[in-house]
This record gives sequence, structure tokens and C-alpha cells, in this order.
Amino acid sequence: MHRKLKTPCIGICSTTYGDVVCRGCKRFLHEIIDWNKYDDEEQRIVWARLESMLEQVVKNRIFISDIFLLEDRLRLYEIPYNPDANQYCWVHSLLHHGNNKIKNLFDCGIVALGDSEFLTINQLRDAIDEDFFALSEAHYDRYFSSARVLKFD
Repeated sequence: MHRKLKTPCIGICSTTYGDVVCRGCKRFLHEIIDWNKYDDEEQRIVWARLESMLEQVVKNRIFISDIFLLEDRLRLYEIPYNPDANQYCWVHSLLHHGNNKIKNLFDCGIVALGDSEFLTINQLRDAIDEDFFALSEAHYDRYFSSARVLKFD
């Protein structure tokens, strides 16, 4: 049986307002439009890029001190996460879905790094999302925007 992978969409699509990179899922406009036409490999490539970028961004702000404690808190707080995804993606899920349950990051097996240690959990979550969006935009500008300009000139 052929089963499509789940979409990265989180229901906050800014491409309807003219963004070429979605502020919600960080996919590119053409990927959102063509998602249901993509085969499994094309979808995996998009997922891999998103996970890799998210890992890079979260690693800049968070250190995982206890992976078992992190996973325990995800389960305790009933936070949806993909156990096959990179563990830094787990941190992102924790900050997004458990921000009102978390009292102390250390109790979740994570430590904020550098200036991030002075941020509230909501501010940390938002800073990670801003960094993730900026990285996605830079990737789009580098690999797709210039190719479109050259294609149409």
C-alpha cells in the first residue's frame, strides 16, 4: 500500500499573504503548492532539509543535558513529537506545545545557551522560530530566488 508522508503544515500559512517561505512550516511556496504531487522521496528531501535547519537553529540556543529526561517530559506532558526525528526537533516540539507546562528547562533535560538563558520560554520559542525562518529564507534566496531570476531573464 502506498502511503503519503504527513505534511509539515502547522496551519499557520503566510504564503497566502505573499511570503515565498511560510512562517508556519518554513516550506517554500512551490513546495506547499506541489506537496500532494511529490512522491515519497521528494517529501523526505523537504522533511530532511527542515529537520536539518531546525537542528542547527536549536543547537545554537539549547544544549540537551539529558535526552532521557527530555523524552520523559514529552511523554508526561503528552506533547506530540516524532521519535524518529532529530532530538533537537523534540526540543522544538516541547517549547511549542509544552511552554505553559514547563517551569524550568533543566527539569526537561535542556539548558539554554548564551544570551538565550535570559529569555522566557515563550521568548526562546519565538527566537528559535525567527532564526528558523531567517535560515529558511536565506536558503530560498540562495538556491531558488536567483535561479528564478536567471530563468526569466
